[in-house]
Amino acid sequence: MATRIKIKRSSANPTATPSSVLGQGELAYAEGTATYADAAGGSVTSYGKLFVGKGSETSGVAAGLDIIGGKYFTDLLDHQHGTLFNNSALIPDSAGKLNRVNVNHIRIETDTISTTTSNQSLNFDTDGTGDYVFKGAATVGTNEFKISDGSTDRFVVDSFSGAVDITTPALSAADTVLNIASTWNNGSNKFDAIKVNVTNTASANTSLLMDLQVGGASKFKVGLDGTVTLPGDGSIGGDLVLTGDLAVNGGDITTTAATFNLLEANATTVNAFGAATVIDIGATSGTATINNPTVVGTQTTQNLWNTVATTVNAFGAANIINMGTNVTTLDLGYIRIKGNTISTDSNSATELIIDPFPDSGDAGGDVIIRGNLQVAGTTTTVNSTEMSVNDPLFTVGDSVSSKTVQSAASSGQNTLVIDNPSSIVEGATITAGSGLAGGTTISNVRIEWNVGSNPLTSNPSAGANIYFFDGTSFSLLGTYVSKTASSVTIDLAANISTSSDDFYNGNSLTTQSSGTPTTAQKAAITKVDTKVFKTTTLTLSANTNGSLAVGDKVTIAQATDDNLDRGIVYKTLIGNAAKTGFFGYDDSTTYFTFIADATNNAGVIGGSASKAQFNTVKIDTGVNKGVAYYNSDLELTRTVAAGTSDITTSHKMLTSNGATGEPIWTTTVDGGTY
Repeated sequence: MATRIKIKRSSANPTATPSSVLGQGELAYAEGTATYADAAGGSVTSYGKLFVGKGSETSGVAAGLDIIGGKYFTDLLDHQHGTLFNNSALIPDSAGKLNRVNVNHIRIETDTISTTTSNQSLNFDTDGTGDYVFKGAATVGTNEFKISDGSTDRFVVDSFSGAVDITTPALSAADTVLNIASTWNNGSNKFDAIKVNVTNTASANTSLLMDLQVGGASKFKVGLDGTVTLPGDGSIGGDLVLTGDLAVNGGDITTTAATFNLLEANATTVNAFGAATVIDIGATSGTATINNPTVVGTQTTQNLWNTVATTVNAFGAANIINMGTNVTTLDLGYIRIKGNTISTDSNSATELIIDPFPDSGDAGGDVIIRGNLQVAGTTTTVNSTEMSVNDPLFTVGDSVSSKTVQSAASSGQNTLVIDNPSSIVEGATITAGSGLAGGTTISNVRIEWNVGSNPLTSNPSAGANIYFFDGTSFSLLGTYVSKTASSVTIDLAANISTSSDDFYNGNSLTTQSSGTPTTAQKAAITKVDTKVFKTTTLTLSANTNGSLAVGDKVTIAQATDDNLDRGIVYKTLIGNAAKTGFFGYDDSTTYFTFIADATNNAGVIGGSASKAQFNTVKIDTGVNKGVAYYNSDLELTRTVAAGTSDITTSHKMLTSNGATGEPIWTTTVDGGTY
């Protein structure tokens, strides 16, 4: 059965518009012969009109409606074009003309504007500041503007305000004065502008003046040569701008202003008082400031290494300062500088603090690092309230890491002690600037852990499995080697990598793989001098071919899958419960996963997938006009694409049951009645 789409429609004789039943964008059509009251209080028909709901909805009803068409309006257009018909629309003919237009008492027909009522006035009013403009040929005696009372042509202006423009015909040689007289009653005591535009056809005549007189007295004159004459005590209010030279042939230049700027704005070179033998500037007291002076002379006293001095001024004139060599150790309090390394002195302090603005607290100032930044420790903590990274790509779980040599290694040695074992897997390739042959790999990772006293009182046998226990779950770390009163040494298992120091702190090493280990079966992991990992010893596949010193860097690139998840782990409080969340790549399922309540076992994330909200989701397997659905694995996929042509008959469509909201199929879309 073909699909039918019906819009909402009225009963046979509606008594009102469908204003209380339409949703936003919903259509309705009125039938019958009823009328309703419009906004002006008149009575108009409702039949033959098409309505649409508009505005925000309340309980499914739009705030208003628009009339968008219908037979009522098409009937108004159904008549001969170019002719005025009663109760019909104005439609010009093919030449864009109408035979007649009536507006109240005014009729426009052929070339005449008249009134339809005898003795009715015909008024012109711009209702504001607009001009009355009558355009025509620029020929004297034609297109004249005439107002006739039947016997005399005349033009009467009752009043004017604002600007007055007066233009005269060309003046002859006998005309020597152009007088413009006006009675001025302006409380603000100013004109916005007085403009006199005169074209002088006799270029040799330079005596033509504009003489401004107020109250019969001449105030100033302007000649065609640009000369300004101030007779008597004439004065000018406001700014005086001259594009030529200013000559003061007598008298003084004075001011009543407390601050007076002379040649202040643009001059970069000022030549003044060239012939003066006496220059008197300013009062006998106060300050004269000359900016950017040339200072001649040097300091003759320099304080250097003064044992009692609290302030030392040194190297004031030096532009190059050389201190020591590349092996010199420079101690400044607890700070040590040696070669290209800035560190603590390793005795008095274990923290190196960079604070650009101590007086402003932790949030003051900026630390700017030019070039690349490498953090080679085990834990990076950021305590700021916002972190901004401009890199377009953010790499998590990089398979390449840098480590620092902790004990000097001589040539021919097959072991190397580094700072920590995090992220290292057996089989990884290890390189250095010198001392290691190409292709050298790591065949074993041995870790000595800092633990509490009397660990593992039941001594494990050599090679026994050692597990990490976080109080809930177990994960294999490696095999037992030895122990002391404060340490346990293990060989890391193949394809297992460790996390940072902080991850293990406060948890345990144990020989058990399930249940609840006893005190004798556990060794409490603890930090000593900020480190959980006491020592890390790498066994190399090839002996060193040169020496490596303490502080040298080695680069380790993983060669095998460490089976760890990759992503972001965050911590939060839900209610009063501390939660660990994760979103990233799940190595075991190969899905990108979000877990709101996750567990972290040495880099392996556990927990159930959680809800996520998105605006738009793109599935790469989707195609144009494909339909998404869930397959047997609950994976969202799509059907085949639509055909190249649409079908001529539509079939069932998916809608919902109005009572329960249950999805159902239907062949009819029906807007109902109102």
